[in-house]
Amino acid sequence: MSIKQITNGYEVDCRPQGRSGKRYRKKFKTKGEAQKYESWLLSTQNQKDWVEKSADKRPLLELIHLW
Repeated sequence: MSIKQITNGYEVDCRPQGRSGKRYRKKFKTKGEAQKYESWLLSTQNQKDWVEKSADKRPLLELIHLW
C-alpha cells in the first residue's frame, strides 16, 4: 500500500489481500484523490457485498406463527 509521486501526479499501488492477492494500481492528479481512493479500496475489501444472503427456507406455517 503506497502512494508514489510520479511526473504528472500520484500513483496508488495497493494489494489489500497481501502479497498473493490482487494488485490495484491507479494514477491521480492530486495526492488527496490518491489517498481517498486508497482508503475507499481498503474499506470495500473489508465489506463483503459480493456475498449473497441465503434464501429464507422457513416453512410457511412457521412464518404465520411468527406473524
